[in-house]
Amino acid sequence: MALPLQARSATNVGLHHPRNEDSHALLDLEDGARVLLVCDGMGGMGRGDEASQLAVEVITEELARQTGFPTDRMRHALRAADDVVRDRLCRVGEGQPGSTAVMVYVQDGAAHVTWVGDSRAYLVRQGRVVERTRDHKLVEELVDAGQITAAQAKASALAHVVTRALGGRSPDEQTVRPGALGYPWKLMHGDRILVCSDGLSDLVEDDEIGGMVTEGTTDEVVERLVQVALDRGGHDNITVIVGTWEGPDWVEEDVATPVMPASREVGVEDLRLPDEDATLPPFGKGDLFDSEDTEPNPPPLTPFEPTDATDGGRVTEEIDPADRSNDSAPRTTPAGAPRATPPPTDRSTPAGAPRAATPAPAPSAAGSQAGQAPVEEADRRWMGAVLAAVVLVVAAVLLYLSRR
Repeated sequence: MALPLQARSATNVGLHHPRNEDSHALLDLEDGARVLLVCDGMGGMGRGDEASQLAVEVITEELARQTGFPTDRMRHALRAADDVVRDRLCRVGEGQPGSTAVMVYVQDGAAHVTWVGDSRAYLVRQGRVVERTRDHKLVEELVDAGQITAAQAKASALAHVVTRALGGRSPDEQTVRPGALGYPWKLMHGDRILVCSDGLSDLVEDDEIGGMVTEGTTDEVVERLVQVALDRGGHDNITVIVGTWEGPDWVEEDVATPVMPASREVGVEDLRLPDEDATLPPFGKGDLFDSEDTEPNPPPLTPFEPTDATDGGRVTEEIDPADRSNDSAPRTTPAGAPRATPPPTDRSTPAGAPRAATPAPAPSAAGSQAGQAPVEEADRRWMGAVLAAVVLVVAAVLLYLSRR
């Protein structure tokens, strides 16, 4: 069954470049997913087009070869592309071309997003941008750090300096760390996804994008966006992919836990052993004595980079060692809430045994013996039950042997 995502793309060299260094692809994977991919080449003695084309080729091959969760597959593909571009194109004396990349992996009504550099992905719903990626740019980091304003960032001579790219560095340097959202975009019917190079995003604001992407068919939107970029100067290559989600609203699967009907009573017949011919499953990982979880791990929520404002995601609160040392505090008490001081407890008293109403600070010998009395009584009852069971088993065996 085809994925209900109608997607169209267009690319234009712009008005100031001799050739188009952007590359893009619309990929349909075997698992039913569709991937929207844009790469924008740069630098390297005019070989940015080689870097972006090579990046698209490697990413396409890796996505087809890899299995697993979408975000893991995309991040692996981006790292592989970075390694290949650096190894083939970034040798000493040959320049160091590189490429940005932004990728949206749409499957089952959810859009998973990863990126490197300043090519962007937007989610547009009912005429406005509700989600978008954040650029890996130097000025973006300075704005996030409060060192410059957004207006100063736009006017800065460093406005186009990216801090991450596929390639652009020596093969000996560390592999790039792709940005990745820690959650998928949950699509609703009529949502539109825009993936583009900075030839468009540099020239339009977010509040403009919403109206431009909403009105008209998918083909009309693609043509309109390219024309807007050209009308506003066409300073760079322009690549646009627009996808329209025509499927139903995304619904989280609700897996109910099986519950035994309350009216059914469990009797001896429910506890009987299986027939001799019954096949029992072999013990393996996750059986009764295995402490490991058998459920598949969920896709890792990738922490956003600390330099990106949207990369904050959720922060794991670190527990103060002073709080951890208070063993008497109830484990369910939220951090910062007042804690009740429990009464002193006799550590020798087993769980379930009756406790004295008001324990003395230093229990006497008589009190200690009284606390042990219930334990001894329980032990005697337990031993009596065991002996009775043994006697019954022996009697049954003797009866059986006498009848042979």
